Amino acid sequence: MNTTKNISTKNPTWGFHGTLGHNGIEGAAALFDEAARELMARFGLTEDDARDLLDARIGRHMANEIQHGETARDLVARLCSNQRWAREIKRAISRLRNEEPKDTATVTLRINLDEVPMLRYALEHALSSISEAHQEDRAQLKAFIARLEKAQNGARR
Repeated sequence: MNTTKNISTKNPTWGFHGTLGHNGIEGAAALFDEAARELMARFGLTEDDARDLLDARIGRHMANEIQHGETARDLVARLCSNQRWAREIKRAISRLRNEEPKDTATVTLRINLDEVPMLRYALEHALSSISEAHQEDRAQLKAFIARLEKAQNGARR
């Protein structure tokens, strides 16, 4: 008798689970649980980390890659064997854990102070256009706006 409870989504509309449904793939709950368990095994994630990863943007993209009849375990194995996908999954895990990925480079963008209001307007417009279901995207934009404000305040001193 299996007494292990299934890992379930907190984002049934989007992420891995929702995208499977949007793509007409049946059994999204079971596939979600299977993918989460495979990610836990491959990357040493907790159940919450695996769920949050699949509920995020990377989960949505992973679900778009599933092939007809493929199990979630096979999907995760296939994506992890692809260098680009493995790197993206590791980056998403780093963001999930609020760590800076090791292979991320800092880029300096020189902006004149008189350009900041327009850039801020564009970023806030983009933020207002992103659905609440896309929390990872929203968090990245908010962080960028905060860094822009910090740089602007530092430049005024």
